[in-house]
Amino acid sequence: MNVLGMILAGVLAFIGQIVYFAYRQGVANRDYVGQNGYSWHSTAEEVAEGVDMSGKVALVTGANSGLGFETARVFALKGAHVVVVARSIAKATDAIARIEKSLPAGSKPNMTPLACDLSSLGSVDKAAKAFKALKLPLHFLVANAGIMGLPERATSADGYELQVATNHLGHFHLVTSLLDTMVASAPARVVLLSSVAHESAPDPRTFLESDTLEMPYSPWGTYADSKLTSIIFAKELNERYKSKGVLGFSIAPGMIYYTNLGRYSGLKTLIASLQVLADRKLQVFNMVALLGRSIPQGAATQVYAALKAPESEAGLYLDKCNVQAIGKEYKSQRDARLLDNAPVRAKFWATSEKLVKQALEKL
Repeated sequence: MNVLGMILAGVLAFIGQIVYFAYRQGVANRDYVGQNGYSWHSTAEEVAEGVDMSGKVALVTGANSGLGFETARVFALKGAHVVVVARSIAKATDAIARIEKSLPAGSKPNMTPLACDLSSLGSVDKAAKAFKALKLPLHFLVANAGIMGLPERATSADGYELQVATNHLGHFHLVTSLLDTMVASAPARVVLLSSVAHESAPDPRTFLESDTLEMPYSPWGTYADSKLTSIIFAKELNERYKSKGVLGFSIAPGMIYYTNLGRYSGLKTLIASLQVLADRKLQVFNMVALLGRSIPQGAATQVYAALKAPESEAGLYLDKCNVQAIGKEYKSQRDARLLDNAPVRAKFWATSEKLVKQALEKL
């Protein structure tokens, strides 16, 4: 065998080892079952088994498709009054009709449509006021809606970077506007959708401590920042409001390709995502088990956080319906344990309040 052939054989053998290692890691993650009995395979309906939500009110954003639709459907199945939030009344009303069709014959779900464009703080403000005008209590708020991986930087109606504006600032304003209602309705829970992508935030502490919540743009780096916000927001909300009966949770649904989340993604985004995955090296293999998770499985963790998670898990980050670690993955000591860094969380909260206030003052 010549030298070139030997090199090629060595490369192929190395690739084979990597693929095998990826497969083994994927199988291990896929077969993981937590102490609570829930796992990668659990569905939203399975998690909600035995729960009666009669007399409870749940608000779900992005409830017209994907994970939000499934969460709203399961809540309605369990007897909750579900406020179905979408970008328009037409979309919310259509979602309600589809949920009604999906439920067992004879079901009489109680659902209310609500329009809210999370990329516009003015729209969020109107939605919060419209909800309060309903004079309803609020026991569960699931901040599910989001966008992902815009190929180019875009801005919201308020001039902020669109991914952070939609995934964080819109939900921040909606949640904080309704916290007084949730306190009055306590016990209550806020569930914020994060992602395993938060691990790829390029410089997480600098981002969280910035005065604009914006770093140099990249499709996936910026998306990772926007998902990191959910984890820090949930923790700080929990610290501030748990004594008043409102708990905060952040969750990762897993990788579910057939939702509307990636509707803005294109070739440039795909290339950027491959670069991010390459940067993650062996940690990428932990994602193998997440590929192809179904919508009912993806919605399971947010339903678990709302209905089954013990209070001891409040403020923490959940995936596969179980608590997962955050913080250890950040490389520098300066970025370690961000979840437990109270000054960083407080600065992030104050900046979020400031950005919302600035936008509303311009309306």
